[in-house]
Amino acid sequence: MVWDIPIGMSIGRRELHDRLGGGSWQDGITRVVATNEMLVFTSDGGGKHGYGVHEGLRSDGVFRYSGQGQDGDQTLTSNNKALADSEEIGRPIRVFRGQGTVTYVGSFALADPPFTWERFPGTGSSPEREGLVFNLVAVDADTSLLPVLVAEEGGSSARELVTAAPPVTTAWQPLDFSEYQVRRVDEGESVRAVSRREFELQTRFGEWLRARGEDVQVLRLTEDGVTIVPDLYVPTLSQVVEAKKSTARIYVRTAIGQALDYAAVARRSGLAVRPAVLLPSQPDGSMVQLCTSVGIVVWWREDDGDFVSTGAGSARPTGGGG
Repeated sequence: MVWDIPIGMSIGRRELHDRLGGGSWQDGITRVVATNEMLVFTSDGGGKHGYGVHEGLRSDGVFRYSGQGQDGDQTLTSNNKALADSEEIGRPIRVFRGQGTVTYVGSFALADPPFTWERFPGTGSSPEREGLVFNLVAVDADTSLLPVLVAEEGGSSARELVTAAPPVTTAWQPLDFSEYQVRRVDEGESVRAVSRREFELQTRFGEWLRARGEDVQVLRLTEDGVTIVPDLYVPTLSQVVEAKKSTARIYVRTAIGQALDYAAVARRSGLAVRPAVLLPSQPDGSMVQLCTSVGIVVWWREDDGDFVSTGAGSARPTGGGG
């Protein structure tokens, strides 16, 4: 079946499901088995269930959408799991706004990270509870049709202002890389899956830096209500580091974007740093050239366990242990 509902079209909820041939006309998240598509419905009435403050379009273009489940802690099961698995399975995500009559906003995909666990405020006699917030990004959509995140309301002039909170640093500790893990961070930060190889690389690098007299810390940067955490912060080198488990182009390109973002937010927070990328071995020359062309320091691990760097502005001689 070819999707033939244009962006901006309004249609009755029951009529929509009759037209598509399936899906619950009551659930906020539902799957149409006949077309294997996920339908997501957002409205302005989520506040009565305690998740209205978590739902809406963020200034960076990410649409935060609360998971399904109005009572008690939410779980990653049923329709929540179907939505979380949509990227891997290849299910399109179609977002609508409204209740009795809904307007088609467009097609979306899961962002990185695809979801976070957050605390939802209590409602009435119900206590606070644990909830899912999905992060969706537009593929082909009119995001002006979406509600704005409550925390960012106040007009376009207010949203154009970049608000960066003072950076927060804590002592870095070697990571346990004995098994695959999920790093759970403080409320408001993302949940991020990190592989054993990436944990080990970060740990070896952090220990190596300390052995040569560098200071290694954890840096938390918050801007526009979003907190990001570089893998390592080395104040003695004035570097924020993003580690990747592979030198493949797809990993290096991702690391470039993350490292540049860390450095830009840090500078707006009043912290002068340079972006750096950490890799498990020496990358192809073209990848090194790409990184250095945008001012990124590239670190990699040698066969003997030492680390070397190249690129813009290494503060000290590369290689060696002292």
